[in-house]
Amino acid sequence: MAGGVELFVRVAFLYASLFLWVTAADQPVDAIVSECQDRYFCVSVDRGFAGQDYSFNVIGEQETQRVDAPYAAQCGFTYSTLTLAGRLIFRASFFACNVKNVDDQTFTLSYQFVTRDESGRATFFPSAITCSLVLPWKPREVVCEENYMEVSVRRNVPLIDQEDPIMLQDTTLGFQGPGDATATWQISFRKLGIPEQIMNVTYARSLGYVVDSTSSRAVFRSAYNKSKTEILKVDGVTVEAIDATIFFQQKWMLILIDVSAACTKDPGTFDGAYLIWSTPRIMLPLVQDPSSFEDKSIGMGLDGQLLGSSTMNQRGYKLELVKQLLQISIPYGAVGGYLESRVIDNHYNQRYSIDLFFEHLWADDQYEVTQHCMFVPVSTPFIPQTPFTIDRK
Repeated sequence: MAGGVELFVRVAFLYASLFLWVTAADQPVDAIVSECQDRYFCVSVDRGFAGQDYSFNVIGEQETQRVDAPYAAQCGFTYSTLTLAGRLIFRASFFACNVKNVDDQTFTLSYQFVTRDESGRATFFPSAITCSLVLPWKPREVVCEENYMEVSVRRNVPLIDQEDPIMLQDTTLGFQGPGDATATWQISFRKLGIPEQIMNVTYARSLGYVVDSTSSRAVFRSAYNKSKTEILKVDGVTVEAIDATIFFQQKWMLILIDVSAACTKDPGTFDGAYLIWSTPRIMLPLVQDPSSFEDKSIGMGLDGQLLGSSTMNQRGYKLELVKQLLQISIPYGAVGGYLESRVIDNHYNQRYSIDLFFEHLWADDQYEVTQHCMFVPVSTPFIPQTPFTIDRK
């Protein structure tokens, strides 16, 4: 109880100059649910509890930051635009800003969910969640979230071949967090028809890019539609890509880490029966030599979770290879999505929406395994419907 009083005093003092009333409160059961998922935190909030005016704050060691749209895209947070069962979804990458990371194995997110009533009175619901890594990191992992691209790459320097007379001990690359040391690291951006641009990491961060390292990985993140990204056509599908390399150079050594990312921007199509989304099987911006390409696994799911083949079959979901495209087909109205009703031009309309998740693991001559994950909200257009009533007599 004493801790709650202390929090109330501190928060009330902070907002006194804004003439807002502020309280810290206990949350109703199941109103806010925190879960550990593969590579990210997931917080779901009942929409009725959230109300019309809400926000998330992320609590770091030095600051508490409100998660608005620019900060979310730069720092690895997502508000899901589509929700099922009346819940707001908030996701945070394990590599997001202000997440406490212990040896790339344990991750802690401290946050506040904030609601405001019509008078501007704010109520804070503080919480924290700690997650442990379940599956080992792949050598390269690319994530396409709704609002950003993120890539992490194993950054250990490998041993020289045993046949080489000179042996190099296994070591790791040396940039870690903000500080003067980051200025020794450079990042290069390449874009078709534009000269390569090289800048130090500090300057790249000032432009909104995240370049960082952990105990074992190099991390790069970019929001969509930034100046260094470009729109490509790969096998007829629109792809947004960023071609980037971080490097460290000394007189006797040059270390390069490719941190390029690419994400399918296909919004999905509707053929009258199925909602269809497609992505290139071989994402050429990420694969330098298609002849060395080898599929490891391909899967789909919902809300960031893969589904088994039996569940997919029961629901009528399809995951197929069509020429060089991997194609997901969802029957209109299938379990897992939801219908939204709207009156347009005095006519009753419905659309069907679903939060798809796609995972593709492959190998090539650069990486023994790349894991490529995409969070893909897709919807049909609004479709005119005939209203009906149910006679319950």
